Amino acid sequence: MLRILKPEGHLLWTMRTVKDEGTAAFSSFDANLNGLQRAGRCKVIKRKQFVDPDTNSVGVFYLVQRLVGSLPDYVNMEIPSELKKQISDILVDTSDPLNRVKFYDDWCDKYDEDLVIVGN
Repeated sequence: MLRILKPEGHLLWTMRTVKDEGTAAFSSFDANLNGLQRAGRCKVIKRKQFVDPDTNSVGVFYLVQRLVGSLPDYVNMEIPSELKKQISDILVDTSDPLNRVKFYDDWCDKYDEDLVIVGN
């Protein structure tokens, strides 16, 4: 998430405590977050444990700020005109509207009719 957050932007979330989660992936969460902070990638502004009054479950609130860092060398390079054209050709849909594949923007209208169930 820090990668896509703009510099000096804030990211906040709540989650169960690392101890309560009990998985290997979460056991190193705080260490990884502290490592990002030591590396100058982010600043942990707030880390506060709380108790939900309705469920009595314990959680942790995090507020993290992404710090301005140096950008990779390729960011300031000029993009070749051929690549710009290829990207434009890919992103601009010039196909006939009558022959386009319908995606389910209106899930409730056609989804059940078009749904195919595979199996027994």
